[in-house]
Amino acid sequence: MSNFVPSDPAAHDQPAPSDALAQSLVRDLPGAVFRCSHAEDSLLRFEYVSPGINQLLDVSAAELMATTDVLLQRLTEAEHHNLAAAVSAALDQQSGWVWTMEYDLPSGMPVWLEWRAQMLSPGTWNGIIVDITSHMHSATRRRGRRERYQQTLVDLAKNPELNGDDQHAAFRSITETMAKVMPVARSSIWLYNAEHTTLECVDLYISDEDRHSVGTQISAADFPRYFEALRNERLITANNAHTHPATAEFSEIYLKPAGIDAMLDAPIRLGSQMVGVLCQEHTQGLRNWAASEESFANSMADLVALVLENQRRRQAEQERSRLQEQVIAMQQAALAELSTPIIPLNNNIILLPLIGRIDAERAQQIIDVLLDAVSTHQSQIVIMDLTGVPVVDTAIASALLRAAQSVRLLGAETVITGIRPEIAQTLVSLGIDLNDLITHSDLQNGISFALARQGKSV
Repeated sequence: MSNFVPSDPAAHDQPAPSDALAQSLVRDLPGAVFRCSHAEDSLLRFEYVSPGINQLLDVSAAELMATTDVLLQRLTEAEHHNLAAAVSAALDQQSGWVWTMEYDLPSGMPVWLEWRAQMLSPGTWNGIIVDITSHMHSATRRRGRRERYQQTLVDLAKNPELNGDDQHAAFRSITETMAKVMPVARSSIWLYNAEHTTLECVDLYISDEDRHSVGTQISAADFPRYFEALRNERLITANNAHTHPATAEFSEIYLKPAGIDAMLDAPIRLGSQMVGVLCQEHTQGLRNWAASEESFANSMADLVALVLENQRRRQAEQERSRLQEQVIAMQQAALAELSTPIIPLNNNIILLPLIGRIDAERAQQIIDVLLDAVSTHQSQIVIMDLTGVPVVDTAIASALLRAAQSVRLLGAETVITGIRPEIAQTLVSLGIDLNDLITHSDLQNGISFALARQGKSV
């Protein structure tokens, strides 16, 4: 065991330990130490192993020094290959080697041992064996937690509620998920007012009551340190919320009554602007928030921001659509006014010159405009001029008859002008009866007739 004593004690400003002390240190070490050398037939030959090997491998030091098979028979093929590769590399590089083995206890529980060897001379090493089972379990738990958080984010991103129109349903999904996955007693989302002087709770989920609530407000005037911390920090990690500088001011009026001992708050940002905070509250003692929990909280806060951004985009699209509909309606009204102009000729006669093609929608529009004009002007005679209408079919003729009949109900007569020969032939071939209408070939004759009807000359 003298090789485990520093070769130059003066370099350490300490005297070398006695053999008895060295033996005591080796005996009480929580692990085992060894000296081994390379062996062609069995890979390694152990020249010394401390008694601690019995607790680690349930093998005595004497057995391991007698034959390496008691170690090798415990290894899987992959572990044997890894050990051989580590020793081979150490021989090539004239260095030490590190190797990890795993085996199951009789109970079935896995145990991990780390072998760490330092070269004493080419092909010979001093080393130490340490039980790293606790570390491996912790690493496994951390890895499992990270994987669970990652899968949660993926599942939420696919959740229709987070991409739907109901923003409150999306918030409820996020807070419930946070409370159950982390887990925490309370999870909540708070949003700033326009001036950033107040935070309002838009959803709080309380786990043990399976209940949501909204509406609570806190102000910067009452909790200045908390608001200042939100502005300056990416994350508020309060393992002890009663003493943390950012959250201590909540202790008497909020934390103690609610039984809250630890808080983890992640700011919600849209671009460079902070718009709120995602808050996790832990009860039943202090809590050391893990790095994976902090990362998960930040990711979930970004997900809240995505919900807000989607909602703002939908609102902007709806506003654009509403404005577009208003513009279209105004344009249609302007076109309707231009395409169906009413021209008062005197107090009793109005003229409606029709231009362009007339479909069913425009025909109904003509009737509506005409009746409104007759009522407004108290007209006795209406002149509808078809000079600018290229085609008159059955539908148009029927519409003209309906218009004339409607005008008659208001006590006025209808005079139709501009019926060209081809239009007259079309109407005859269609079997349209115009006997109830007063017709003239051109507008001038129609106006002369209307004036004469009132006992006046042109």
